Amino acid sequence: MKSKKYSYLLVGLLALPLAFGALDAQARRDRGGHGHGDYMFKKLDLTKEQKEKLADLRKNQKGDIKETVKKMRSLREKAKTAFEGTASDSELKAIHQEMKTLRSEIEDQRFQRILAIRSILTPEQRKKFHDGHQRGMMGHSMDDEGEGDLE
Repeated sequence: MKSKKYSYLLVGLLALPLAFGALDAQARRDRGGHGHGDYMFKKLDLTKEQKEKLADLRKNQKGDIKETVKKMRSLREKAKTAFEGTASDSELKAIHQEMKTLRSEIEDQRFQRILAIRSILTPEQRKKFHDGHQRGMMGHSMDDEGEGDLE
């Protein structure tokens, strides 16, 4: 039974990087790289005013996202050290609970960001935006041949 609990914890720890791909993309953008959103927003034919509002939104949320990424990295390291070390089950459960709480906060932040973006877009752009998320953050579909290359 104990090994089953550890297996679930280990699977959860290994799955965490997948859950935070969007935050990592944002962090890359913050360091001057490209994220999936850059490609998506190019496809929306934004006005200058919309681009400015989205830039302001990104700038205003930058600190929150960086802080959340920092917390998650710290928790991952704490979980790894605890799991490999002599931590008790209750200590591992407490770390797991912290991670669940942070994941919930991340989902709330993501939802608030989507609502803020939605308020900036026209109905047609909202449809494109939603369709892009359905395809995986504007994952470059086969119809986009060659257009998906980021400079």
